[in-house]
Amino acid sequence: MFASRSLQSSRVAVSQLNLIRAAGLGRQCAAVAVIPRSKFTTTPAPRRAVDVNDPDAAKPTLEVDAYAKSERLGRPSSPHFTIYQIQQQMYMSLTHRITGVGLGALFYLGGIWYAVSPYSSAEVVNLVHSLPPSVIFAGKFTLALPMVYHSLTGVRHLIWDTGRMLTVKNVYNSGYAIMAASALGAAYLAIQ
Repeated sequence: MFASRSLQSSRVAVSQLNLIRAAGLGRQCAAVAVIPRSKFTTTPAPRRAVDVNDPDAAKPTLEVDAYAKSERLGRPSSPHFTIYQIQQQMYMSLTHRITGVGLGALFYLGGIWYAVSPYSSAEVVNLVHSLPPSVIFAGKFTLALPMVYHSLTGVRHLIWDTGRMLTVKNVYNSGYAIMAASALGAAYLAIQ
Protein backbone atom coordinates (compact mmCIF):
# COMPACT_ATOMS: atom_id res chain seq x y z
CA MET A 1 0.00 0.00 0.00
CA PHE A 2 2.74 2.45 0.97
CA ALA A 3 4.71 1.49 -2.12
CA SER A 4 1.76 2.23 -4.39
CA ARG A 5 1.23 5.63 -2.71
CA SER A 6 4.86 6.61 -3.13
CA LEU A 7 4.80 5.41 -6.74
CA GLN A 8 1.63 7.40 -7.36
CA SER A 9 3.08 10.55 -5.77
CA SER A 10 6.28 10.21 -7.81
CA ARG A 11 4.20 9.84 -10.99
CA VAL A 12 2.29 13.01 -10.08
CA ALA A 13 5.58 14.82 -9.48
CA VAL A 14 6.96 13.67 -12.84
CA SER A 15 3.79 14.74 -14.65
CA GLN A 16 4.00 18.15 -12.96
CA LEU A 17 7.60 18.54 -14.08
CA ASN A 18 6.65 17.55 -17.64
CA LEU A 19 3.94 20.23 -17.65
CA ILE A 20 6.45 22.80 -16.44
CA ARG A 21 8.95 21.82 -19.14
CA ALA A 22 6.23 21.84 -21.81
CA ALA A 23 5.32 25.39 -20.79
CA GLY A 24 8.96 26.43 -21.21
CA LEU A 25 9.44 27.19 -17.53
CA GLY A 26 12.00 24.50 -16.75
CA ARG A 27 14.81 26.67 -15.39
CA GLN A 28 12.55 29.17 -13.64
CA CYS A 29 10.72 26.43 -11.72
CA ALA A 30 13.71 24.14 -11.15
CA ALA A 31 14.15 25.50 -7.63
CA VAL A 32 10.56 24.70 -6.69
CA ALA A 33 10.50 21.58 -4.57
CA VAL A 34 7.69 19.09 -4.93
CA ILE A 35 6.17 18.48 -1.51
CA PRO A 36 5.74 14.76 -0.91
CA ARG A 37 2.30 13.55 0.01
CA SER A 38 3.53 12.25 3.35
CA LYS A 39 3.95 15.84 4.57
CA PHE A 40 0.20 16.44 4.35
CA THR A 41 -2.02 15.40 7.20
CA THR A 42 -5.69 14.58 7.39
CA THR A 43 -5.84 15.38 11.10
CA PRO A 44 -7.97 18.47 11.70
CA ALA A 45 -6.30 21.47 13.28
CA PRO A 46 -7.05 21.97 16.96
CA ARG A 47 -9.76 24.50 17.76
CA ARG A 48 -8.65 27.80 19.24
CA ALA A 49 -9.40 28.51 22.87
CA VAL A 50 -11.63 31.42 21.87
CA ASP A 51 -13.92 29.08 19.92
CA VAL A 52 -14.09 26.56 22.75
CA ASN A 53 -14.96 29.18 25.37
CA ASP A 54 -17.32 31.10 23.10
CA PRO A 55 -20.87 30.92 24.49
CA ASP A 56 -22.25 31.59 21.01
CA ALA A 57 -20.45 28.63 19.42
CA ALA A 58 -23.40 26.25 19.84
CA LYS A 59 -26.04 28.77 18.75
CA PRO A 60 -27.34 29.01 15.20
CA THR A 61 -25.87 31.97 13.32
CA LEU A 62 -29.09 34.00 13.23
CA GLU A 63 -29.44 33.88 17.02
CA VAL A 64 -25.99 35.35 17.71
CA ASP A 65 -25.79 39.06 18.54
CA ALA A 66 -22.86 40.00 16.29
CA TYR A 67 -22.25 43.37 17.97
CA ALA A 68 -22.12 41.85 21.47
CA LYS A 69 -19.87 39.04 20.26
CA SER A 70 -17.45 41.46 18.60
CA GLU A 71 -17.37 43.60 21.73
CA ARG A 72 -16.79 40.53 23.94
CA LEU A 73 -13.92 39.35 21.72
CA GLY A 74 -12.32 42.80 21.79
CA ARG A 75 -12.69 43.44 18.08
CA PRO A 76 -12.53 47.07 16.98
CA SER A 77 -15.82 48.63 15.96
CA SER A 78 -16.40 50.75 12.89
CA PRO A 79 -15.81 54.47 13.31
CA HIS A 80 -18.81 56.48 14.40
CA PHE A 81 -19.97 59.42 12.31
CA THR A 82 -18.93 61.80 15.10
CA ILE A 83 -15.25 61.33 14.19
CA TYR A 84 -15.78 63.17 10.91
CA GLN A 85 -15.36 66.92 10.66
CA ILE A 86 -18.71 68.46 9.70
CA GLN A 87 -18.41 70.25 6.38
CA GLN A 88 -20.76 72.52 4.51
CA GLN A 89 -21.93 69.76 2.14
CA MET A 90 -22.83 67.47 5.04
CA TYR A 91 -24.74 70.23 6.81
CA MET A 92 -26.63 71.27 3.69
CA SER A 93 -27.51 67.70 2.73
CA LEU A 94 -28.82 67.01 6.22
CA THR A 95 -30.86 70.22 6.36
CA HIS A 96 -32.24 69.55 2.86
CA ARG A 97 -33.61 66.23 4.08
CA ILE A 98 -34.90 67.69 7.35
CA THR A 99 -36.70 70.55 5.59
CA GLY A 100 -38.24 68.09 3.12
CA VAL A 101 -39.58 65.86 5.88
CA GLY A 102 -40.70 68.87 7.92
CA LEU A 103 -42.53 70.50 5.02
CA GLY A 104 -44.20 67.23 4.08
CA ALA A 105 -45.32 66.63 7.66
CA LEU A 106 -46.56 70.22 7.96
CA PHE A 107 -48.54 69.86 4.74
CA TYR A 108 -50.25 66.65 5.83
CA LEU A 109 -50.84 67.71 9.44
CA GLY A 110 -52.15 71.10 8.29
CA GLY A 111 -54.54 69.40 5.88
CA ILE A 112 -55.78 67.02 8.56
CA TRP A 113 -56.18 69.88 11.04
CA TYR A 114 -58.12 71.92 8.50
CA ALA A 115 -60.40 68.95 7.77
CA VAL A 116 -61.25 68.23 11.41
CA SER A 117 -61.05 71.78 12.80
CA PRO A 118 -64.30 73.34 14.04
CA TYR A 119 -63.10 76.76 12.83
CA SER A 120 -64.07 78.19 9.45
CA SER A 121 -61.51 79.68 7.06
CA ALA A 122 -62.78 83.20 7.76
CA GLU A 123 -62.20 82.76 11.50
CA VAL A 124 -58.60 81.58 10.91
CA VAL A 125 -57.89 84.53 8.59
CA ASN A 126 -59.34 86.98 11.14
CA LEU A 127 -57.19 85.41 13.87
CA VAL A 128 -54.02 85.82 11.78
CA HIS A 129 -54.87 89.45 10.93
CA SER A 130 -55.43 90.23 14.61
CA LEU A 131 -51.80 89.30 15.44
CA PRO A 132 -49.11 92.01 15.70
CA PRO A 133 -47.14 92.63 12.46
CA SER A 134 -43.88 91.37 13.97
CA VAL A 135 -45.49 88.01 14.81
CA ILE A 136 -46.97 87.77 11.32
CA PHE A 137 -43.55 88.54 9.77
CA ALA A 138 -41.82 85.96 12.00
CA GLY A 139 -44.42 83.32 11.16
CA LYS A 140 -44.20 83.98 7.43
CA PHE A 141 -40.39 83.97 7.54
CA THR A 142 -40.40 80.71 9.53
CA LEU A 143 -42.64 79.06 6.94
CA ALA A 144 -40.91 80.59 3.90
CA LEU A 145 -37.29 79.84 4.85
CA PRO A 146 -37.50 76.02 4.69
CA MET A 147 -39.57 76.19 1.50
CA VAL A 148 -37.12 78.46 -0.31
CA TYR A 149 -34.08 76.59 1.04
CA HIS A 150 -35.45 73.17 0.09
CA SER A 151 -36.42 74.40 -3.37
CA LEU A 152 -32.99 75.91 -4.07
CA THR A 153 -31.05 72.91 -2.78
CA GLY A 154 -33.30 70.69 -4.88
CA VAL A 155 -32.40 72.70 -7.98
CA ARG A 156 -28.73 72.42 -7.02
CA HIS A 157 -29.07 68.62 -6.81
CA LEU A 158 -30.74 68.58 -10.23
CA ILE A 159 -27.79 70.54 -11.64
CA TRP A 160 -25.41 68.06 -10.02
CA ASP A 161 -27.33 65.21 -11.65
CA THR A 162 -26.34 66.65 -15.03
CA GLY A 163 -22.66 66.46 -14.02
CA ARG A 164 -22.18 70.22 -13.68
CA MET A 165 -20.75 72.21 -10.77
CA LEU A 166 -19.19 69.19 -9.08
CA THR A 167 -15.81 70.71 -8.26
CA VAL A 168 -15.11 71.46 -4.62
CA LYS A 169 -14.97 75.20 -5.30
CA ASN A 170 -18.33 75.19 -7.12
CA VAL A 171 -19.96 73.06 -4.42
CA TYR A 172 -18.90 75.49 -1.69
CA ASN A 173 -19.75 78.61 -3.71
CA SER A 174 -23.20 77.29 -4.64
CA GLY A 175 -23.77 76.41 -0.98
CA TYR A 176 -22.99 79.95 0.16
CA ALA A 177 -25.15 81.36 -2.65
CA ILE A 178 -28.07 79.13 -1.63
CA MET A 179 -27.82 80.18 2.01
CA ALA A 180 -27.85 83.87 1.07
CA ALA A 181 -30.62 83.44 -1.51
CA SER A 182 -32.71 81.46 0.98
CA ALA A 183 -32.52 84.22 3.58
CA LEU A 184 -33.29 86.93 1.01
CA GLY A 185 -36.11 84.94 -0.60
CA ALA A 186 -37.69 84.13 2.75
CA ALA A 187 -37.48 87.79 3.82
CA TYR A 188 -39.05 88.87 0.52
CA LEU A 189 -41.91 86.39 0.90
CA ALA A 190 -42.43 87.39 4.55
CA ILE A 191 -42.75 91.07 3.60
CA GLN A 192 -45.46 90.35 1.00
